[in-house]
Amino acid sequence: MVPGGRRLLVLAACLLVAASCTGGDSGSAPRPTAEPVGLVDAPARYDATWLVDAEAVGADGPGFPYLYREVVDDRAGRYLVQSANHLATQQADEIVFCAAIYRVDPYCASAPRAENTPPVYAYPLQLVRSWGPNQLYDLAGWREINLVVDTEPGAWSRRADVVRDVPVECFTVVDETAAARTGFEICFTDDELHLVASVDLQGDLVFEIDLQSYERQLAPDAFETGLEEFIEAKPSLQDQLITLFPEIPAPRPTPTPDPDAPDDEE
Repeated sequence: MVPGGRRLLVLAACLLVAASCTGGDSGSAPRPTAEPVGLVDAPARYDATWLVDAEAVGADGPGFPYLYREVVDDRAGRYLVQSANHLATQQADEIVFCAAIYRVDPYCASAPRAENTPPVYAYPLQLVRSWGPNQLYDLAGWREINLVVDTEPGAWSRRADVVRDVPVECFTVVDETAAARTGFEICFTDDELHLVASVDLQGDLVFEIDLQSYERQLAPDAFETGLEEFIEAKPSLQDQLITLFPEIPAPRPTPTPDPDAPDDEE
C-alpha cells in the first residue's frame, strides 16, 4: 500500500545515529531494545488533533486529509484515538471500538479488560493509531532528528516558532543530505513530549501533517465520544469489527433460530 520511499527519513536517521555511535568494535555495541507500547518516558497527558494527508505518502487513505485525534492520560490508563473512520477508547476495565463513525448508525462494541493489565495501548487502539502521523509516515522522533541535525549542521537549519499558540521547534533541510530532500521541514512541540507538530514534505508550505489543537490539561468531557448510545457490550461484535478493519463493517448478521433451543411457550 505504501511505497518504501516514505521510510527514507527514518532509515537515514537510523544510519546516521549508528555511524556516530559505533566504534572500532562493532560487535560490542549494545542492541537497541524495543520500546513498550503505550508508556514511554514520563506519563503523558494531552489532547491533540492533527490534519493528516495519507495519500501524500501513497497510503490508501480516505481520499482527503482527515482529522486524527489522541487523548492520553497515562496516569489513569485512559486513552481515546480517532481516525478518519474509526474510534477506540480504553479505560482500566473496558475497551470500546467503533467503526464507520460518521454513519447515522455507527458500529460500536465494548469488551472487558483483564484485571491487572498493564496500562499500555490495547490492540484495538493500536489499530487506530496506525493512522496517526508518526505511524503512517514512519517518522523519526525528535531525538533522532536532533542527532541527525547535530551530525550534519550544514545541511539543516533549526528554529523556534509558535503555531496556533503552541511553541514548536522546527528542522528544515537546506542543503544536500541523505535524510530528506531540500526543503523538507518537520516541527515538534517544544516541550518534553516532542509531539510532531507539522511536516512539509516538499518545502512548498503545504503541510501533509498539521497540528490543529494541543491541550495539556484535559477537559472533563475529553473522553466522551458522542457514540455512547451505539455501544453494545458484545466482545464478539468487537472482534468482528476489528477483523474487518479498516473497511466499513458489513451489516450485523441477523440471529438465526436454534432448533435445539427450548420453546419459550413450553
